[in-house]
Amino acid sequence: MGSEQQEELEVLQSIYEGDENFKILQPTKFTYKICEEEDQLKHFLVEISWPPEYPHILPAVTLDVFFNKHLSESTKMSIQSALLEQAGASLGDAVTFTLFEWAKENASELMANNDPGSFILKAEDEGDAPASVGQSEAKSKVKKEVLTKAQKRRRADKLGERPRGWDWMDIVKHLSQTGSKSNS
Repeated sequence: MGSEQQEELEVLQSIYEGDENFKILQPTKFTYKICEEEDQLKHFLVEISWPPEYPHILPAVTLDVFFNKHLSESTKMSIQSALLEQAGASLGDAVTFTLFEWAKENASELMANNDPGSFILKAEDEGDAPASVGQSEAKSKVKKEVLTKAQKRRRADKLGERPRGWDWMDIVKHLSQTGSKSNS
């Protein structure tokens, strides 16, 4: 880790001290959670990694983390390219703080192209959610009838049904009559 990287690391630690959205994964790898309080679907996590030659080359920016599963691939790519474009404008300078702050300021524009329905459609394709309202209504109509104990008793008396286990043998009574096996 070069002296420029060490200096930027110290600056990031002092700026983001106490900020729960900022995480240092490794001395050269950082994440920042960009949140919009109005809309829960307009949040994402930016991960920035410094190659050994940083800041003289661009940092690696990725959004391929589990936290971003609700983002479409096109949205991830557009956010990533916008961040790299911002970093390219300041090539040779420390840009991690600049990128995180730019992403926070422009979060609504960056997420404008995200289709929140795309994540729901993926879940429906996998069978996690009903595909249409008609299917969910059909599933709810097939509910099993729920009866109380008294209702079950009356039904059994009417239909002549016997309760479960009516012909079971009383094991204790049976064993007491047969006795235990003697050891010969």
